[in-house]
Amino acid sequence: MKTSLSTKESKLLLKLAWEKKRLVNLPEIVRILKISKNHAYKLASVLCKKKWLERLTSGSYQVIPMEGGPKRVTEMNPYVIGHLLKKPYFFSYATANTHYGFSAQVYGTLFVALKGRHRPLSIRSTTIQFVTLSESKFFGFTEVEAMGEKVKMAEKEKALLDCLDKPQYAGGIEEVFSAFNRAKGKIDYQKLIEYTIRFETTALIQRLGFMVDFLKAPIPRKLRQRLLSKAQERQVIPLAASGRFGREGNLFKEWNIIQNIPGDILRSN
Repeated sequence: MKTSLSTKESKLLLKLAWEKKRLVNLPEIVRILKISKNHAYKLASVLCKKKWLERLTSGSYQVIPMEGGPKRVTEMNPYVIGHLLKKPYFFSYATANTHYGFSAQVYGTLFVALKGRHRPLSIRSTTIQFVTLSESKFFGFTEVEAMGEKVKMAEKEKALLDCLDKPQYAGGIEEVFSAFNRAKGKIDYQKLIEYTIRFETTALIQRLGFMVDFLKAPIPRKLRQRLLSKAQERQVIPLAASGRFGREGNLFKEWNIIQNIPGDILRSN
């Protein structure tokens, strides 16, 4: 294919460069060039083949700058997905733990919380996994900078609770314990307890209570008692998924938790 640019292609790229835009979608191409959506799609496809654009999702593209060199290669920041989502979102789980330094693990997946469903996406070698949350759990996020992108990220306390609530998105219960341990002294424990209660999930309260005691977290006595008052007279549940670890183990009556995973595994990270 020819690498030279047509008049319309040049006009589009110059406009994008002038506005310092790194992302562009079909409606914007239609607006800039005053062409049909079908024409815009074909033009974008040609620019992808010429390596001036790179397709991210259907109808959305990254602009490859001149600095990409003669082979038109540029670094891909997967956090740009935040700019492409039309609905409220925030990064959480293992992604947030890594961002805050609560995990030393390197994951090839970014975890994004949404209120609705969305099929997984791939941006080069990174998978974007979407996790559907109920209204009661969709809170506790703020704007941060991740790899140069301003995105919505779970707050430290909320990220830890998301992981404890759904450890399968955080490397498993062992990695969740490790993250909580690394976070000791770096989080607001009052906010942690308030957010836990706001989850409206009794099992989360019980598991957090056990974890606080097991890790000897520096949590004020009044906050621990407040958490304990919400966990009393609840049914007994296993600490970890019974499908993986079974249901056998020591019973901790205060939190009605069966420690069905050996302590040395929880302390090994």
